[in-house]
Amino acid sequence: MRTKKLLLIIFLNSCFLFKLGAQECGTPTNGVNQDFSYMTNSSTSEASICINVFFHIVRQSSGTGGFNSSNIDLIVEDLNEYYNPYSIYIHKQGTDFIDNSTYFDLTDSEFNSLINQYSVSNSINFYLVNSFLTYAGKAENILSKNLAVVNNHALSPTSAHELGHCLNLWHTHHGLGCGDTGGCAESINGSNCSTCGDFVCDTPADPCVLGQYNLNCQYTGGGGYNPDVTNIMSYGGLCRNHFTMGQATRMKNSIQGSSLLQQVIGNSCLIPKLTGSDTVCYSNTVYSLQNGGSNVTWQVSSNLQIVSSSNTSITVKAMSSLTQGSGYIKAILQYQNLQKDVWVGKFLPLDLRLRDPSTNNPVYFICYLQSTTVKATHDSGTVPDSWQWSVSGASVTYPYSSNNSLATLHPYSYNITVKIKAHNDCGWSDWADVTPDVIPCGMYFTVSPNPAQSEITITPVESTTDEANISNTNDTQNRIPVDIELYDITGIKVKQTAFNMGDPMTMDVSRLRNGIYFLKIIVGDYIETHQLVIH
Repeated sequence: MRTKKLLLIIFLNSCFLFKLGAQECGTPTNGVNQDFSYMTNSSTSEASICINVFFHIVRQSSGTGGFNSSNIDLIVEDLNEYYNPYSIYIHKQGTDFIDNSTYFDLTDSEFNSLINQYSVSNSINFYLVNSFLTYAGKAENILSKNLAVVNNHALSPTSAHELGHCLNLWHTHHGLGCGDTGGCAESINGSNCSTCGDFVCDTPADPCVLGQYNLNCQYTGGGGYNPDVTNIMSYGGLCRNHFTMGQATRMKNSIQGSSLLQQVIGNSCLIPKLTGSDTVCYSNTVYSLQNGGSNVTWQVSSNLQIVSSSNTSITVKAMSSLTQGSGYIKAILQYQNLQKDVWVGKFLPLDLRLRDPSTNNPVYFICYLQSTTVKATHDSGTVPDSWQWSVSGASVTYPYSSNNSLATLHPYSYNITVKIKAHNDCGWSDWADVTPDVIPCGMYFTVSPNPAQSEITITPVESTTDEANISNTNDTQNRIPVDIELYDITGIKVKQTAFNMGDPMTMDVSRLRNGIYFLKIIVGDYIETHQLVIH
């Protein structure tokens, strides 16, 4: 529980504001969505980000009044509680006093004058004022570097709300209610969530929760809506306590992609970091925690045991020498959890795969008599340090070395075997059979005799180095369906039959008129056409 929640009892007047319908936020909402290309770049959303916030305490010209500067750290703590779970960290860049009665009680025009005079360039500027019209707070704009919060709302969720606007978040009720004048209404079913409302699809449509929720923070407004009263970007008053992952991704992508917000990225935050091996064996393995604080709780998966732990490290080992499978080590911190996913023990053969190195898709088929490069992988995402291959029925080359994950296969038989095993710190896995099917794609068939009188025979062309007897009908590996279609010169189909690869493939043409025909040989998606003369 946040320590400053005990202080919020003094802000009961803010609750009355919410209940009476006072305007919670003065941030302009008549703009358009900042539709930058980086908004959907999920890769940036995984990184931890530090942002600088500079606090300006506005006082009377005499130096009296104003927010208690000793409580600035409580605001920072509050912001970090809301933002840290999404790997956004707040650094107090500095604090100053603005002794000017003109700005002590703000209007919109005075706010613009204030930020033009006193804002620092490398930070989000957080102004603390005595009053601001009917607002509890206001950001200069959606995606901006300036915000103001009324003193008696500074330790409420309003601070996180206004900072969210600066980081490119709209109200969850944008386009629907609470007096927002811009945007378009999000459908109740969320079908237009990416183009209307707050442009974030994991926040439900919000018609305006102001005064429409009970003491249990449950929405009471009806209308078929089910808004999230507890979302920080709503008008849920003191119920507000979290963002969504979609909002977090939007903020982080905006910070890293916007030239304006790039200016406020800092490097002074104490960002927690959990480091250690990707593999845990039946021996002690140490994981280190930086900046975790003084009250760290540890959890591990059921296939691991804790040997020892502290606020800065944990030592674990597998439950037994036979343990194999995915696992995790989790550090539970004050405002967030850090998790390290690991592999426990030797690799399981069932998790070994062949994949296409260019697309990372699984490889189930390879082409007869053609070279195919495949990549050995482990489904856990853990990277083995070495591989072994066992291949029969195909020649094999290794682009780098025989213990590399890449291999180029050239099947000279329809009956091949490919096995792999992987090595990590715990030893070698058992062999995994990852044999792909061999299909005739890009190969040729012969049709004879041609010209023909009574019967033709279709034969697959085979390499002279083929060590397998393709005509062996007992070989189930070669039972590949082959469709044969014969068309006359006008394109009319005159005969059709089907075989399995490995069976004798013949067609009776004795009753057909003399002339030119076209023979189609179809194997899966592969089609080969031959001109056939019958006389």
